[in-house]
Amino acid sequence: MSTHSTTDLSNSDPAKIKQENDTSDLRTEDAEEPHEKQVDNQYLPKAVLIPLCLSLCLCLFMAALDQTIVTVALPRIASDFNALSDISWVGSAFLLTSTAFQGLYGKCSSIFGYKYMILFALFFFLFGSLLCALANGIIMLIVGRAIAGIGGAGIQSMCQIIVTVVCPIQDRGLYQGLIGAAYMVGTAVGPLIGGAFTDHLTWRWAFYINLPIGVVAAVAVSAVLRNQAAPGTTWKERFGRIDYLGTVLLLGWVIAFLLPLSWGGSKYSWNSPVIIALFCVFGVLFIVFVIVQWKFSKEPLMPASIFTVHRNPPLIFAANVFAGMSTMGIMYYVPILFQQGMGNSATTAGEKFIPFMIAIVLSSIISGVIITVFLVYRPITVVGGVLAATGAGLMSLWTRDSNLGTQIGFLIIGGFGFGFFVQGGLFSAQAPVHREDLPVATGLVSFCRSLGGAIGVTIFGTLFNNELLTVLPKHLPNATPTIVAAALAQNEAILSTLPSDTRNAIADANVDALRYVFYAITGLMGAATLLALCTGHVKLTKEDIKQFKEAEEA
Repeated sequence: MSTHSTTDLSNSDPAKIKQENDTSDLRTEDAEEPHEKQVDNQYLPKAVLIPLCLSLCLCLFMAALDQTIVTVALPRIASDFNALSDISWVGSAFLLTSTAFQGLYGKCSSIFGYKYMILFALFFFLFGSLLCALANGIIMLIVGRAIAGIGGAGIQSMCQIIVTVVCPIQDRGLYQGLIGAAYMVGTAVGPLIGGAFTDHLTWRWAFYINLPIGVVAAVAVSAVLRNQAAPGTTWKERFGRIDYLGTVLLLGWVIAFLLPLSWGGSKYSWNSPVIIALFCVFGVLFIVFVIVQWKFSKEPLMPASIFTVHRNPPLIFAANVFAGMSTMGIMYYVPILFQQGMGNSATTAGEKFIPFMIAIVLSSIISGVIITVFLVYRPITVVGGVLAATGAGLMSLWTRDSNLGTQIGFLIIGGFGFGFFVQGGLFSAQAPVHREDLPVATGLVSFCRSLGGAIGVTIFGTLFNNELLTVLPKHLPNATPTIVAAALAQNEAILSTLPSDTRNAIADANVDALRYVFYAITGLMGAATLLALCTGHVKLTKEDIKQFKEAEEA
């Protein structure tokens, strides 16, 4: 559905799986029937199902809109707060918390009930959006995005889970298609709406818009969805099933990894005690996290069995970290290049970015059809990686005066590449795993992509800022400290008063600095393609494809 979709990382209780069938294979049929019997009594009549689906469409439209509407507003936000060096944290904060919390929603929905969990997600998303809209500084904005990420992690996954549970299997594809269409529409129109708000109202409306949509969605969900918590359990037992230690360790090592990447070379030198200490903390927390997950957790976020069943899953997980870094790098820094490097308005930048999002959606659909018909996925993944790397490499050729055809064309090439790569990689990770592990494998692919996004936005922000510090004096050798500071902070109040030659020199410096971001993305997608080439081919059947789709829905 989306390259940033969230899915449950945790799965069935291991003891229960063992009790059912220790040697179950994803190509056996026996485990299917009990599940259908279990959820038969949860199916809703169409009189309730249709309004529920419409409310879920509203939720997903809002979540998709939020992912793309904010990226176009970032240059204006950086200018208003004089905080270009910290602007990457607006994206990283959201991705960080959504990555850390997405694994809990699927688990908690079966413990506390679907209604409570989607309302929980909507509350945090709307509260975080309100803080962002009212932010009086970059710190408040970053905190708001982090809170919104807690909710954003659950909105997408809970909508998928609810449709799977309450829809009869023969109608499930229709309703999944409807909410998928709502997500695609939100993704496509987000840049355009974000640009219009930024140019004609204020960037704060990129966050305000979530409030009325979210409130209507919450009221609708509350009215039509009944709650079903885990039967025969107390609240204490329900809370006891959550992997608190795993979640805290996950959040800890990701933060300890991102902070030195963000601060290194700007706030602190790379060999400073602070940076070295943070990397050491990251290493310790990561090792402890792996040990706890593989040795002690009863219901781990990342079970060891997924990594040992075949070489495909770990290779694809690593490749999706690189793909997530690359996708978010393009989503966050191409709009900055359009506005700060080419002098476009936010509205124009949003319009020009829409083809990239449409290309991702179309290529995801096309590749899914190809895989379903021909039962091959490895070539799709490799071709996608090559196209994505090629698109990013071509973007590095952009200049301040590049024509519109090369701008749109290169984005379309990259977008098609990312769509093919993500879809093909998902099937590659799913193909060798046992049936009971399909939801976990599917969730880990999304998790790794989200984690890569959080890492990528931070790394590319540091790279851009450091390169801008280097290239700006070359383009403005006689500039005053005030002009240099304004250029580094993207302070439009000062930049708009400068002569056109000076503004053009600053624009050229931005383009040159961002060129290194595209170099990095090209290298990352090249590495991801090599990892995809190292995967093996596990023969698929039509029944396997059906089970994969059901695993994504589950």
